[in-house]
Amino acid sequence: MLKSLEIHWIDITVAIFVVIMMLLPAQIFHIKPLNEGLEAASERISMAQSRITLNPEHETAIEHIEQFADLLGELGYPAWSIRVVAEAMQLSKVFNDWHLYRALATAYAYQRDADLIMYWMTQAFTDCVNSDLCKMHEQVRMSIYLQQLAAAIDSGLDPKRAPKEFRAIMDKTAIRYGIVKSSK
Repeated sequence: MLKSLEIHWIDITVAIFVVIMMLLPAQIFHIKPLNEGLEAASERISMAQSRITLNPEHETAIEHIEQFADLLGELGYPAWSIRVVAEAMQLSKVFNDWHLYRALATAYAYQRDADLIMYWMTQAFTDCVNSDLCKMHEQVRMSIYLQQLAAAIDSGLDPKRAPKEFRAIMDKTAIRYGIVKSSK
C-alpha cells in the first residue's frame, strides 16, 4: 500500500534549484575555431610551404624555412616553428648549419626562453664565423644581437615574466650601437 510521503530539506533544496535553473535564461557560448589565426594567414603559409618543397636543395630554401618558422611564431605557434626548423635540421645535407641554428634561436624567441635563444644564436654565430659562405653583415648582425641578448640576460629579468622590460633592455643596448629601435 501507500507509504507515507516524506519530504526532507534536501528534497526541497533540489526542487528549488531545479526551478531556478529552468527560469534562468540560457547561456550563450562563443566558440572560436582552433585554427583561427591560421585561416587568416593560410595563403602566406601555403606560399612558404610551396617554396620550400618546390626546390628543397636550392640555397634559398633555408631562407624560406626561416621565413616559415618566423611566420608560425608570429601566429602564436612557437612549438610548430621549432618543429619546422628541427625537421629541416634533420633533413639538411645542403644547408650551412648556422642558418638553421639562427632560425632555431628565432623560434625559441617566440617562447621567450632566453637561455635557449643564447645557446642557439651562439652556435649560429660560431658556425657563421667559421664558414666561408657567411657574409660579414650576417656576422655583425649576430654579434650585436648576442651582445643585446647578453645584456638583457645579465639584467636578471625573465623574458617570460617581464617581456617588455626585457625587450627594452635589448633596445637600449641596440641604441648604443646606433641601431634603430624595433617597432615591437
